[in-house]
Amino acid sequence: MEFVSNYPEEPPSINFVTKIYHPNISPNDGAICISSKSSDWDNHRNIVNIIYSIFDLLQKPNLEHGLNKDALLL
Repeated sequence: MEFVSNYPEEPPSINFVTKIYHPNISPNDGAICISSKSSDWDNHRNIVNIIYSIFDLLQKPNLEHGLNKDALLL
């Protein structure tokens, strides 16, 4: 997790370093497809909210918005 200079106005940059086979995680760079770090960003969210969102996404993938097309097919 890397915080940008104008955080909390902009979301932090979050990528997995360890490769994870998941529909919402890019197999190339570990980028995460999650609304809390995209255009839906709300500067009132804190780091705990982001971590909970990622945890929830890992348990319940969003199959309509995926970064790993192979994992979407399962």
